[in-house]
This record gives sequence, structure tokens and C-alpha cells, in this order.
Amino acid sequence: MPAAMFVGPVAAQTDSEVIDSCTVITEPGAYVVGENFSAENATQAVADPGVDANVSACIVVESDDVTLDGENVRMDGPVSDEMDTNETDTNETANESLVTGIAVTGDNVSVESTHVRDFDVGVLFAGASNSSLTEFEADDTERAGVAFVNASNNSVEDVNADDVTEGVSGIDDTESDSTNDTAENESEEMFAGAFVFVDASNNTVQNATVDGTTGWTVYSEKTAENETTENETVENETAENETVENETVENEATADANNSVENISVNGMPFSAEFQNANIGLASEYPDAPDDTVVVNGPLQTEVASDNDSIQLSFLYDDAGLEDAGTTELTLNIYQVSGDTWTEVDGAVIDVSDDSANAMVDNGTYALVGEVTEDEMPEDETETETPVENETETPVDDTVENDTETPADDTETPVDVTVENDTETPVDNETTETETETETATETETETETATETETETDTPTPVDIAIDNETTETETVSDDTMTTENDTGTESTDTATAEA
Repeated sequence: MPAAMFVGPVAAQTDSEVIDSCTVITEPGAYVVGENFSAENATQAVADPGVDANVSACIVVESDDVTLDGENVRMDGPVSDEMDTNETDTNETANESLVTGIAVTGDNVSVESTHVRDFDVGVLFAGASNSSLTEFEADDTERAGVAFVNASNNSVEDVNADDVTEGVSGIDDTESDSTNDTAENESEEMFAGAFVFVDASNNTVQNATVDGTTGWTVYSEKTAENETTENETVENETAENETVENETVENEATADANNSVENISVNGMPFSAEFQNANIGLASEYPDAPDDTVVVNGPLQTEVASDNDSIQLSFLYDDAGLEDAGTTELTLNIYQVSGDTWTEVDGAVIDVSDDSANAMVDNGTYALVGEVTEDEMPEDETETETPVENETETPVDDTVENDTETPADDTETPVDVTVENDTETPVDNETTETETETETATETETETETATETETETDTPTPVDIAIDNETTETETVSDDTMTTENDTGTESTDTATAEA
């Protein structure tokens, strides 16, 4: 057999042992994957996978206290769906065979920087505890990216999973009974999800991106055999000496409890959850959101097995996403969708400190919804002087009240006049359009464009539209009948009368 296809146990040396083919790790130590390779027909059987299936893996970590560095090289799964393992099937009654990239059955195992493709399951923690998986990438896994079976206190962080659970039934389909899957229950319904938890507790997945999934993002299951009470006997129970001996309850209190996922983005929808015996995934269909609202995140479909099971669901969001959706943080709420009806979830909490919306949910479809905000109209805080074309030569009246008691002088030419007058002299002018801003009893600012007919001792030119800033700088009353006004045109007139059209 070529060296690249060597199969068998590997014992750790002083330095990291290089792995370049499928193998079983039986000794503590540090190991490193040396190069890309294919599993082909060389996978190893997993002795106690914890599920009713014959499970094999390319790399099986049986020993405790192992560090496995994948060096970001890729392990490819078998090219044939009918691949045989090198070992005899461990479960003759099982109706399914699963092939996984890496199976961890020891405790205190660290796996990092690994990339697997074309396996049923990317990484399986079977009966393992206090182990970790970081910087993991899985492509085209049929059943799960990462699975925890009878495993506890394990952590997974920084995962990219593409096309996981591809080709398996969607989340709307009925899952089979999880108890002792046999020929009556289709094996393809045993489990399917990006992250699978079977009789598992206190496991955490953080910072994962899942794309292209057609099944559950989170699938968790508590099997019947782990709910039973075994070896329970009561002896010497009397009124005087009541004792209970040999009472053992196996795998009941901790089965599938307190598992969590944090910051999981599935097809661009980020969420976190704490759950027991529950499933979470993207809803395939949902009605339009209520009027004047927008779906910010979701909808997610959730499923719990019983009234004793629950999901603490958190929708995540950010300011940029809210702005793109046209809504604000203060209008957010979690809604449940039933048929075509959207209903606000009681007790939902919007936590602005970590940009999350949180609620306890059970069976249903849920979404994070915000109210659509109207665009604020910009306020016009500046005054603009807009010339008005006057196509007629007919003068018209425009009266500007002024605080003076003496009529203003006639002007020689039609002008746009802005009069700032701090006196109490009333002024009558003839204009075509007036825009006035008045400060009470002290200042009047008038913008006019006017054609003014005046009586004067000199010839008056034909009125035209001319914009001249006319600033009255001083008004002095000479007599009861005479007023002299100096302006920018340099014209001084006396004894004027206002012409009326």
C-alpha cells in the first residue's frame, strides 16, 4: 500500500506527528495534517458513536489530551456513496452509515484550522468532553457541519459551513421518532442540521457562518433511551428505618440541556439561542410584513419537542442594517407569524447594549420587525431672494407698512427694494410681489420686485425689472411735508406723492 494511504494507529512523538492519510490517534500529543488528501476507502470505524448508525471517520481521535492542527489543508470525503470502512460494522441493526471527516471520542482534545469537504458530517464529538474546535471550514456536508452526541462541555468557534444538509428534507418535513431508529423509520430522517446536538449538554458554538443550508441550522434531540431510569431499587423501606439504596438515573438531567449557539449567521441572518431539545432554522415561506413595517431579521422557524423544552431566542442587528431597512432601534419588536397574521410577542426585550432582541419562544415562526420611518423633509433655514419676472408694464400697488408718518420719496426707476427701517415712518410702495419678515415694532425686512409708477419733475423711463439693493441709511424729517432720503442710487427727492394704480 502506498505511503500516502497508510492506515493504522499513530503514536505521538516528541515533535508534532505529521498525518497525511486517514488514521486513528491512540496516544496523547501534538499532531499536524501535512497535506491535502482524500479519504477514499480508508476511513476508520468509530467504536461508540452514540447514534444508531455505523459511523466511520477519516481521522478518529480516541486518546485524551491531543492537539490536532489541520494547517488549513483539506480532507476530501469518499467519492463513492457505497464506500466500505476498514472495520466491521459495529451495529448490525443500524439502518444507516455515516462518514465523518474527524471524530473526537477522547477528552481534552483541541482541533484547529481544519477543512473538510464531501462528508456526511464534518466533525463529530462522540462522548467527548472539554474539547474544542476552532477555525473550522466544512463544505458540502450532507447531514451536519458539526455534531455533538453524548458530548458535554465542548466549544466550537469560528466556523464557515457552506452547502450543509444539502439534499436532505427541509425543516417543514416531519422528523422521525428519535427512539431506536429501525427500518420503519427512514434513516435519512435521523438528524440533519448545520449544528446537531443529540443527548448533549453545555456545548457552545460561536461565531459561525452558514450558507446554502436546506435543513435546520440547529437540530437538537433527546433520545428515549436517555430519558429512562435504570437500576432503581428501594430496599428496607420501613417506618422506622427508611432508606433508599442503589437508585441510579442515567443521562436524564443533563441530556440536551443548556446547549447554545452565539452569533450564528445563516444565509445572512444572525441570531443566538439557548435551547433544550429544540430545532431552529430559516422559515421557507412567510407572508408580507404588516403595513408600514419591515422585516429586519428572519423569519426563523422554531420547534420544541414538549412543554418542558424551550428556546431563548435572540435576533441580532446592527445600525447599518437598520438604516438600510429604513427603520430605527426604538421601533423594533419580535413578531410571531401564524398564517397571514403577525402578532407582537409578549415579553420581548430589546437590548440596545448588545444590539439584540430577545424572547422565550416555542413552536412557531418568528421575525424581528421594525416600523418604517418617513424621510424627514429638510427645513429651509435660509432666506433666498427670488427674482420675479414681470411681463406687464402696468404698475400695481404694493403697500409696505412702515413706522414713519411721512410718505416715502418716489423712486426714479423700478427696483427690487429691501427696506430696513428702524423708524416709525409708514412707507407705501407699489410692488408686484412682497416677501416680508417682520420683527415686532423694531425692524421690517422686505424683499420686493416692483414696477413703480412715480410722479417726479423729471422724465420717467419705461419700468423694467432691475434688482438693485436699496438700503435706506438715514431718514430725516425736514418739515411736516418734506422728507429727504439718501439711497444707493444717489437720487434725492422731496415733496413726493405715492401714485396709485
